[in-house]
Amino acid sequence: MRYALPQSAARKSRRSVRQCVLVLVWITILLIGLYFAKSGHELSSSVVASPVSPQPTESEGFVPFVSWGVVEELSLLRLFVDRIDVNTSSARVTMLLRFSTGTVASQGVIVVGIQIPHEFSYPPIFGPPFDLTAANGTTETPAACGHPRILECASAKDATADVSYFYVVINRTSGSKTVFTLFDLNMTFQWQNSLVRKSYEAYELVVQLSFNLRPTVKREIPYEVRELWPDSAKESKLSVHMPPNSTVTVVTPPADSYTYVNGSLWHIWDTRLRSDPDRFASTAFSIQFLMNDLAADKERRLFEAGWRLGAGIPMAISSGGEIARTIALRRKRTQILTR
Repeated sequence: MRYALPQSAARKSRRSVRQCVLVLVWITILLIGLYFAKSGHELSSSVVASPVSPQPTESEGFVPFVSWGVVEELSLLRLFVDRIDVNTSSARVTMLLRFSTGTVASQGVIVVGIQIPHEFSYPPIFGPPFDLTAANGTTETPAACGHPRILECASAKDATADVSYFYVVINRTSGSKTVFTLFDLNMTFQWQNSLVRKSYEAYELVVQLSFNLRPTVKREIPYEVRELWPDSAKESKLSVHMPPNSTVTVVTPPADSYTYVNGSLWHIWDTRLRSDPDRFASTAFSIQFLMNDLAADKERRLFEAGWRLGAGIPMAISSGGEIARTIALRRKRTQILTR
């Protein structure tokens, strides 16, 4: 025998089911809205970046150095900065040195090195020109550390500052005791932490030339060395090649000249014109630039973040309001029925 519920009870049961389903629907919409709002916030936050590395102080710039009292004439001092990589905050640096020492050998070895802001990948790469020319015209070309002419390669990080350094010790005499009088050196290394990140797509490269080694660095080198100042060279230049797919925004000071090599633009400064060791501790060259692919990615992320926030926040607010309204109505009806 079947019994049917009273009509009022059946309606009440159906109404309760509809309200529960409605609340579940609004809760689902609320969760979707919160997800959109959260992911939109994360996308917008991802394009805000903090600096990768600090800018160097006055005593934390590049400083080439050689053995004290051996340089008779410094004819060339050049720094090339290229292969800038924003992903690893690194760049390749090549230092070219050409100097003569005369025929009198004051010591059996010559020390050549450089102080570097931040850090670098060791060992340095030697490449042409890396020639030692004797007074009688004979020439030797050491290839790298470990060559019989290169007696020692040393590097270290200054524990008191954000600088590193390396140096090589070169045998100045050949087997026949012929003294090498002309040094044409090429040392290449990977410069780490070389970029300052200004924003998601904007970077700054600061190449600073200091005129004196940090005292802590000088004390750690077991040889008497002296700094090579740009104004003492016949030719001293800094050349910087910007990465592909980048846009230069600010150059300080303006480059003295430009050149194209294989379709790529190089900025070139005559560092002799900007070197005054008697008045300043260092001189700096800055290039600010944008990475075009990151700028496009930033626009895409901001658009998507705006869309998600624009959809998610109203969805969360309206669904939350509907949930509250539905629950309030149900409580009100319950109170009426229980009176």
